[in-house]
Amino acid sequence: MPRARKPRRPVSGLMPSGWIATKWMSRQRVMPDRMAVLDSVWEKEIGFLSRHWKLEGVQRGILFVKVRSGPAAQELKLRSAEIVKQINKHFSNPWITGIRQVV
Repeated sequence: MPRARKPRRPVSGLMPSGWIATKWMSRQRVMPDRMAVLDSVWEKEIGFLSRHWKLEGVQRGILFVKVRSGPAAQELKLRSAEIVKQINKHFSNPWITGIRQVV
């Protein structure tokens, strides 16, 4: 996987949005291509349960998932280790370490 280029700081006082987005993603250590792949892998691996779970975001390898109900939260808790394994098999370097629920 090619390494991301370090963004250059703009010369003028204004910062273009592309520069800000690149800087933010480099600080989060999440590459944009990983996020695109993660989104499609999430839909593929979760399947029909995606009606009850919504992927909200990723921070430092932790997936934040919004759940719709109590039973859906319990199901996510029980399946979280299996889901992490299934998602990581789609990446050359496993980077998802866990799942947390967002209420």
